[in-house]
Amino acid sequence: MNPLFRIDFSISDSLKIVRKSVLIYETIINYLLDGRCSISNNIAENIARPYAVGRKNFLFHDTVKGARASSIIYSLVETAKLNNLNIYAYLETVLLYMPDYKNEPEGIEELMPWSDMIQQRCRIKSKS
Repeated sequence: MNPLFRIDFSISDSLKIVRKSVLIYETIINYLLDGRCSISNNIAENIARPYAVGRKNFLFHDTVKGARASSIIYSLVETAKLNNLNIYAYLETVLLYMPDYKNEPEGIEELMPWSDMIQQRCRIKSKS
């Protein structure tokens, strides 16, 4: 056998591997049972990348309020993307109608990206 491909494990190393496998068994099984789980976090990283690249350009991040405002806008934008909405139209609609719901918070559901009103106003038209 080629010595480059030979792996030597001592008994203690083998026991450590078995012990670790037993400890993470439930996590591994849950991952295998749920088909929605992805083996990588590429989707999450791709969503966070524009924020990470752009944060150097944000002058208002020097306060907690500025960072909170930025996180709210990014959450709205990413939620609009995931719901196949025109981002500009969605933000325009939310900012236009939001003051109307200040005294009626139960009606805010109409501004959620999955509501019928938002879907009709802001849905990206398919090219087919």
